[in-house]
Amino acid sequence: MVDIEIIKENYRRMSDEQLIRFAKLETENLRLESFHALKDELISRNIDLKIIEELDDVDKPLNPNSTVTKLYINSLFVFAIDKKSIGVSNHEIYNGLLEKKIGADQAFMIIQMLKEVAEKSLNNIETEILVTWVLFILGLLLSLFTYSQIDIKFFIGLLIIITASIKLANSYASKKKFVQTIENCKNDETSVITDLYQ
Repeated sequence: MVDIEIIKENYRRMSDEQLIRFAKLETENLRLESFHALKDELISRNIDLKIIEELDDVDKPLNPNSTVTKLYINSLFVFAIDKKSIGVSNHEIYNGLLEKKIGADQAFMIIQMLKEVAEKSLNNIETEILVTWVLFILGLLLSLFTYSQIDIKFFIGLLIIITASIKLANSYASKKKFVQTIENCKNDETSVITDLYQ
C-alpha cells in the first residue's frame, strides 16, 4: 500500500491540466484517502470542483463491483461488529464510522444492517465448524487406522487433526463474537423501545 504522503506529493507535482485530466479519468478508481487528497489539492489550487462533483456525494461513492470496494465495506462491517461485540453503543460506532471518512447515510446503513450481517456470518461460521469437525474426525480415523504402519498416511492424518483443531479454535472464537454482537444488537433494540415508552 502506497503512503498517502507520497500520493499527495505526486498530486502537488502535477500541472493543473494533468491534475484535471487525472481527476476526470481516475477518480472512480481511487481509494478514499487518495480521493480526499486529490480533492484537497484541487481546492488548494482553486480548481473548480465541478469536475468531480458528480463523484462527490458526502464522500467518494463506491463502485459496488470493485474488489477494493467490497474489501473496504467488509472492513467497515468488521470494525462495527468488533465494537458491538464488546458492547459499544450504536452512537459510538456511528461516530467511529464517520471518523473513517464515510458518509452519514452509509454509517447509518451499516449500523442498521449490523444484526443481519452478524446473523449471516454466524450461520457461515456454524457451517464452517461442522465441516471442520468432519475433517477432524476423518483425520483421526486416518491416523488410527494407519497407526500400526506409521507411514505417510498416519502423518497426513495428524496434520489434518492439527489443522482442524486450530481452525476449530478460531471458528469458535468467531462464533462467540457474532453471538455477542447479535445479543448486544437485541439489547439495543430493547433499550430503544424502553426509552420510547418512558
